[in-house]
Amino acid sequence: MLKNKQLAVIALTLLSLCVMMFAGCTLEGSLETLRKLAGEQKQYNGNVTATAISSSSITISWSPVPGATRYHIFRSSSTSGERLGYTTSTSYTDTGLSANTTYRYSIDAYNNIDYMLEVGYDSATTWSSGSGGGTPVTVPGANLAAKLSWLGSNAQSGGNYIVEVNANENIDMMYFSYDKTNISITLKGTGANRTISGSSSQTYYLLLVGPGVTLILDNNITLEGRSDNTYSLVTVYSNGTLIMNEGSRITGNTSSQGSGGVQNSGTFTMNGGTISGNTATTSPGGGVCNAEGGTFTMNGGTISGNTAYTGGGGVFVSTTFTKTGGTIYGYSASDTINSNVVKYSSGTIDNDKGHAVNAGNKRKETTAGPNVNLSWNYNNGSPTFSGEWDN
Repeated sequence: MLKNKQLAVIALTLLSLCVMMFAGCTLEGSLETLRKLAGEQKQYNGNVTATAISSSSITISWSPVPGATRYHIFRSSSTSGERLGYTTSTSYTDTGLSANTTYRYSIDAYNNIDYMLEVGYDSATTWSSGSGGGTPVTVPGANLAAKLSWLGSNAQSGGNYIVEVNANENIDMMYFSYDKTNISITLKGTGANRTISGSSSQTYYLLLVGPGVTLILDNNITLEGRSDNTYSLVTVYSNGTLIMNEGSRITGNTSSQGSGGVQNSGTFTMNGGTISGNTATTSPGGGVCNAEGGTFTMNGGTISGNTAYTGGGGVFVSTTFTKTGGTIYGYSASDTINSNVVKYSSGTIDNDKGHAVNAGNKRKETTAGPNVNLSWNYNNGSPTFSGEWDN
């Protein structure tokens, strides 16, 4: 039997319901309160996660509940509480919030007939005004396409985001370009090495880094192109930044316009990873083309097994290039697997166009290992250079 205090509370709630009925008010919130008081509330570990994505927005995500057709979202702070609405998906973004304020969210599941159970709850604190957020935000989504869509709708200036790829994916294009600035995005594989490859309809860039975006290719991520592509596998626009770390790969792309691997007009820093097996059929730079306005700094990693037909089998430079580590292979007839190579259209070897690196008036035909430093700068038409060039 219910205790007298519980009976009294329920009686008062019933009285309130009657008053609200005559007043024409909604009963859903009071009915739910009554159910909870009567002990009908069920708990479910729905892995509810609230994440601040700006000084005025928080995203809430949770695991699906079997049989549920909609989810009601509730928010409370130190000063108020309210039901925000409902959704049929398993995520919700709450906007228009106050900066540097903690909000608590709870999620209730409903089926087609009635209330089912409480999915769970979590709290998050919005960023301070003008803050970049500090702690990186792990982007929610069931697959890579969903995560890219989330970024397109929610990325904020100064934000720091992590995109985790937990399975091999085929996709048309990854377009990291927004109407915001100073955005950092880390793309990495989880659980094992993950490959992102172009779909059967993909003939454009697989990955594009726009202005104001820093994209970090981290451990366990491979970008794989197509043997009949039209453009470079990766393109970095002016004022965009690409960083490659150990464990990342850019491979398997044949381009009829631009570099086979990376076409860079922004800032490209290679700390590790591998660029291999790419071909530029009509443009220079089998592995990397550092185009007008671009800066390429190589601190580590390997560039190998790439082919170009107009110059720079491994790397072609037209502006600024610095190598202080890593390996760029030259051509060797005894090692055609690792060799970067420049060929004539007939397929014969062209030995004076920079198998490893072509940089204006300087060439590197032989392998540039970790201890071989190279630099070249266009310098407004009066190039400056240093290091162990072959001419």
